[in-house]
Amino acid sequence: MEERQRAVLGDEDGGPTCPLCCEEMESTDLALLPCPCGYQICLLCLHKIRNEGNKQCPACRSE
Repeated sequence: MEERQRAVLGDEDGGPTCPLCCEEMESTDLALLPCPCGYQICLLCLHKIRNEGNKQCPACRSE
């Protein structure tokens, strides 16, 4: 994982959080890499993007 992404995901306690909803990410979320660019989001946000959003990665905008 890139250092830049670690800075986004880390919170005050050092635990990873989803950069979209700011909720703590669980091990299932962390194991998921939905985009080849490596951007990580939680399963709930991924579901919203795929079913209600534009179906694009928030970081690189690929589908």
